[in-house]
Amino acid sequence: LLRNMVLTEGQELDNGVAQKRGVPSYIFQALTGFPMEVWNPCFHRPWASFTIIGLTLLIGLIQILSPNIDAHLVTKLGMFPDQISQGGSLYTLVTSSFLHADYMHLFGNLWFLYIFGDNVEDFVRPFKFLLIFFVAVIVGSLAQVLSDPSSAIPVIGASGGVAGLMGAYLVLFPDVKLHQVIAFFRFQIRVYWFIGIWFLYNLAMSFSTESSIAWYAHIA
Repeated sequence: LLRNMVLTEGQELDNGVAQKRGVPSYIFQALTGFPMEVWNPCFHRPWASFTIIGLTLLIGLIQILSPNIDAHLVTKLGMFPDQISQGGSLYTLVTSSFLHADYMHLFGNLWFLYIFGDNVEDFVRPFKFLLIFFVAVIVGSLAQVLSDPSSAIPVIGASGGVAGLMGAYLVLFPDVKLHQVIAFFRFQIRVYWFIGIWFLYNLAMSFSTESSIAWYAHIA
């Protein structure tokens, strides 16, 4: 209760606690559309979050810098729905989460993992954090398989796990505010509105017949 009271108070810009974002962060947000927390401090170093980010970044850079290795990794570790639906290569339900298609795919997932993951880990501690992340990865992968069991297109990315952490963040910190920039206008939005809109957007896009994005993994 006390933590929630402090967090709620810390969202106000005129109390000297909230982070007043400057020009560099505004430019970053205007170019990427990524959110930034107003104020939600961690009391423990999020080692599990940093480990996943570091490992995923390393593998992602190897993919980007070495196309031949990238093709091999996707073939061996990417999740192919048609294989999973036949009971094969079940390990790829997890390994596919460490692979990404390009810089923006990689950086976007890692940014959201950092923004939402560190506070979730801080609250539930590393073991439960890892449990949430990898259960969400598996559930997201299975949802994508169910959406098109015969697909031979590999599914890669940590989006399912990151979406699971966003859901956990919503449960733990529903009233925390985020800075957002849309059409060059910066404003604050409570996390339940941000994630709610994000969810509805993914739900709407899941009806698209032509898409290279695993919308069902996000939703699940």
